[in-house]
Amino acid sequence: MTRDTVTALTYSILIILISVLIVSLSHSLHQKELLTPTAQENDLIFTTYFQTGNPLHMTDIKGITENEVEHMFAVRKLLLIASILAFTLGIFLVVLWEKVQEKMAIFLSPLLILWVSAPAFLFSNFDKLFLTFHRILFPQGNYFFPESSVLISTYPATFFATMGLLIVKYYLFISVGLLFIKIVSDKIYVLIQRF
Repeated sequence: MTRDTVTALTYSILIILISVLIVSLSHSLHQKELLTPTAQENDLIFTTYFQTGNPLHMTDIKGITENEVEHMFAVRKLLLIASILAFTLGIFLVVLWEKVQEKMAIFLSPLLILWVSAPAFLFSNFDKLFLTFHRILFPQGNYFFPESSVLISTYPATFFATMGLLIVKYYLFISVGLLFIKIVSDKIYVLIQRF
């Protein structure tokens, strides 16, 4: 694998992680998808916990089980891992950047990855993907809850489908935005070099 390929993959994974973190930690993005005021209140408690690490208010949620609280602890750990990985990849990308031959290709790589992978996700079974995702990330098994549970009533399947699309939207927005900045900065650099 070439240095440019590694850099392109690092750049793409970093954008995915940033998109996931933005969507996961933004209570305001969740609001219009949450069906009840109780779900909105619960989400505020959960996102506050994800941001601060203080689980104190989770016990205030009426009917929450110990298994659900443990699941949210595991979710927070995954978000922390994603944050650390994003930071590490950012540093790695800075180190690799000077040695990259085709910088424009790096900026185009996230769009190529999205173009290649999007049809696979569009034509796949969301429920099966969701279950597989949870089996991999929550091997301890605390990811399946009854319909009446606090987590399922707060975050129904439609919520996750919508958030998945929102992650893709942010991924696309960030990718195109950085590509635009690259193109404009290259043109400015050329103009400056002329003078």
